[in-house]
Amino acid sequence: MKRLLAIIVLSIALCGLSADRDLWAVDYEIWALDQGLNRITILKGSNLEGDREVLDLASLGGKAPHFILFNADYTHAIVAYVGSGHLSIIRASDRKAVFHEKLGTHTHVGVPTPDSSRIIVANQNDEKITEIVTDYKNDRYTIGRVLDLKADPKLADD
Repeated sequence: MKRLLAIIVLSIALCGLSADRDLWAVDYEIWALDQGLNRITILKGSNLEGDREVLDLASLGGKAPHFILFNADYTHAIVAYVGSGHLSIIRASDRKAVFHEKLGTHTHVGVPTPDSSRIIVANQNDEKITEIVTDYKNDRYTIGRVLDLKADPKLADD
C-alpha cells in the first residue's frame, strides 16, 4: 500500500512539473558539424524549425571538421578536423575562432578536461596525443606536451 501511495504522489508531482512550461523553457543551441561542407549549423533548441545560423569553417583553413565538444561551461567549442589535422577553439558567444592550429595529419578529437584546464587531442594517423593548456577566460591557448605513442617503448605496439 505504501508503494502504491508513493507512486501516486510521484505521478501527481510529475504531472504538475510537466505542466509548468516556464520551468522547462531552457534556451539551448545544437551545433551540428557538416564534414563535407566544412561548416557548423547552429539551431536554436527553443525553435528548431526557425532560422539557422551557419558558420563557414573553410575560411579557417581546416578541412573535414570531424568532432565537436564543448568545455565544461559551454563557452567554447573545440573542433577537430580529421581532413587537415587542425584544431579550432571557437568562442560560442560571438562564434569567433580564438585558436586554430595544425596539430598533426588527422586530428580526430579534442577532449576538454573536466576542470577546463586542458584539451587532450588525439591525432590518429600520427599516433600522437597533444595537450593544449587552456585559459578560456582570457582566450589564451598554448600547445603543451606531445606524447608520441610510436616512440615511447612503454606504449609502442608492433
